Amino acid sequence: LMPRGRRVGCSLCRHTWFQMPDKIFSLRDGFELTTLPERDISRIRENLSQNRRPDFRGDHKVYVGNLDFYSTEDDLVEYFQAEAGPVGDCNLVRGDDGRSRGFAFLTFLTEEGGSKGLTLDGKEFQGRELQIRLPNN
Repeated sequence: LMPRGRRVGCSLCRHTWFQMPDKIFSLRDGFELTTLPERDISRIRENLSQNRRPDFRGDHKVYVGNLDFYSTEDDLVEYFQAEAGPVGDCNLVRGDDGRSRGFAFLTFLTEEGGSKGLTLDGKEFQGRELQIRLPNN
């Protein structure tokens, strides 16, 4: 007889799946289990409450330039959520050495948030005048 696995589930979306005993909670070499940031948990819960895919990050992307090299993704998300609306994703572009290159791409969950985000062009953030526009792609 084959050993029976067990049903495991996601604590956020309640999706469940069956796993064999030898696969339950084991990771492949080179992978590690990390805690999902609270920002992502909130986004997933909001998506589920709005009947969107859990991984939905938004369709309204903007380029944000002239950033201080010490700005973080958390700084950007906090500022833009307060000034424009819910941010689904923030990608602070970094060089090969891991340092910020001074620009980022933000994706807003709503069209309204994306439009408000564009109006922040020229506003001051951490002592620098923001350059905000639609991305080239």
